[in-house]
Amino acid sequence: LVHKWRSEEDAILVGAKTASHDNPELTVRNWSGGNPVRIVIDRFLRLPDHLHLFDKKIKTICYNVLKHENHGNLIYIRLPENNFIQELVNDLYKQNIQSVIVEGGAQTIQSFVDAQLWDEARIFTSSRNFGDGIAAPVLKGNLADELPLESDTLKIFLP
Repeated sequence: LVHKWRSEEDAILVGAKTASHDNPELTVRNWSGGNPVRIVIDRFLRLPDHLHLFDKKIKTICYNVLKHENHGNLIYIRLPENNFIQELVNDLYKQNIQSVIVEGGAQTIQSFVDAQLWDEARIFTSSRNFGDGIAAPVLKGNLADELPLESDTLKIFLP
């Protein structure tokens, strides 16, 4: 389902912690359709070059506060530290990227929620207990829909 959603959007975004810990491809592998532009927030350019995000197979934008460079499918865009998330959204608009899935992590999602830069949140709840983990973002919204998916639940919230 997530791969289907990716095929329907212009871009997909993760933060540096998710990129580092999960090494995601952020592609449409289990669904037909085009890959979204991959976006990673790496403010101080600490992520290693060997990550899937930097393989140059798909257009990837790395937003940071240090440099602006273009390496074909890998683009580094420097933004001011102040108002970073709003500046990122403004830059995406200039590039005609109109829809973005923010897949994580918790801190990155929370920064978009806090800036009121969201129009829908999709939250999966599993019937399984995974033990200790990272606290979920705090979301103040209205439940628009709730759907069972096998043994899980998908809740859709609107601001």
